[in-house]
Amino acid sequence: MRHGSAPSEWATRGDPDLNARGRRQARLACAGLQRLGPMPILSSPLKRAVQTATPIAERWGVPIRIDPVLRDIEPPSGVTPPEAWSWLQRLTQETWDESPGEVRALRDEIIRLASELRGDTLLVTHMFTISVLLGHASGGEETMPFWPDNCSISIVETGDRWRLVRVGRQIAAARRSFAPSEPRR
Repeated sequence: MRHGSAPSEWATRGDPDLNARGRRQARLACAGLQRLGPMPILSSPLKRAVQTATPIAERWGVPIRIDPVLRDIEPPSGVTPPEAWSWLQRLTQETWDESPGEVRALRDEIIRLASELRGDTLLVTHMFTISVLLGHASGGEETMPFWPDNCSISIVETGDRWRLVRVGRQIAAARRSFAPSEPRR
């Protein structure tokens, strides 16, 4: 599940809280997830992910385990906030073979983590991480083949053979623009 809506501060490497819309999205997602659990919950360490996971963790009576592998992708050091959106836009147009080594390494960490999970587990994380998991399950070579919307819920079976079970709600194509004047994530 992708985190709920938060102020767009990705390029500044900020860690914002959910906004009112994001808190509402988390409550609605909790209602939709209730019948699937209880199950373990792993979350990104960023506040927007933890705050999204909190309602369902409370409902299921399970702790939220934080895993830094589920963090959001960050632009390389030395890339300024205005340049970050251009960097991300270029990345989204690349295949894995064309992407920077540190991005491929993060992808490998994410896939390893998911492969080692035993049993159903709710991951609450970010667009890039979810796109990696869905892309791996579908055999895609693009770095960002999927664009999960806030609080969308996707299901992947892992193990010996990954299988894409359900793709959650995606961001509309018009919102995929990463112009610095109107950053979207």
